[in-house]
Amino acid sequence: MAESAETANTQSALPTHGAAYKVRRVLNWFPLGLTYATYYMGRYNFNVVKGDMGARFHLDKAQMGIIATAGFWTYALSVLFNGPLADRIGGRKAILVGAVGALVMNLVIGLLFLNGWTTRVLVGMSLLYSVNMYFQSFGALSVVKVNAAWYHVRERGVFGGIFGSMISAGYFLALSVGGWILAHFPWYMIFIIPSGAIAIMFVVDLSTPVTRRPGTRRRSTGATCSAKCSRTRSSSPSPRPSSAPDSCGRDCCCTSPST
Repeated sequence: MAESAETANTQSALPTHGAAYKVRRVLNWFPLGLTYATYYMGRYNFNVVKGDMGARFHLDKAQMGIIATAGFWTYALSVLFNGPLADRIGGRKAILVGAVGALVMNLVIGLLFLNGWTTRVLVGMSLLYSVNMYFQSFGALSVVKVNAAWYHVRERGVFGGIFGSMISAGYFLALSVGGWILAHFPWYMIFIIPSGAIAIMFVVDLSTPVTRRPGTRRRSTGATCSAKCSRTRSSSPSPRPSSAPDSCGRDCCCTSPST
């Protein structure tokens, strides 16, 4: 009985990670978090420009609301499908797919208005904005997928707070930069410039390796970490408590199964 209580207390203890483990963890999610912040520029740009767009194309608030509602429900329903998809293909690939889709849709909308699009704007924008929101739904799912294995359950509140701050920063960026774009550029640039920002982060994510979970090695250096970590654990005289420091070398990060 006492042994069971001791085991439970050990497993619930906050783990202590080495410096290399923490660095690898940040390198995993920080670029993805910045990408998600740029997603917001390509999502809430519609909120910034809807007043000017409505006046320009003689669309009242109810009609502009149709566009926003179409995007909202597309986003909400897409999460149900894209969540399992992100689990299947991995967080890095998922956020890259979402980035490509979001930047392409924002670029298409901007270029259409640049070239004088004036017919069936309500229907067309409802469809295009909905497709944009479908790809936007990959954002948060991807970051959560990447970090699930790297944060102990008792660490996830801290990460949630940091990620929430990045989301708020992204929202502020979308509204403030969007207003600045409207003040200094033609109104349709509010779709084109965010597509460029997302494209930059796509390149950053593409060039930044992501380790899916502790105990794995980047594909380019060979899949030997799992065996290495297994040997390390099996050679220990007793089970390593979850509060013990994690072993993290240049390519491998070994952590206890309880995390």
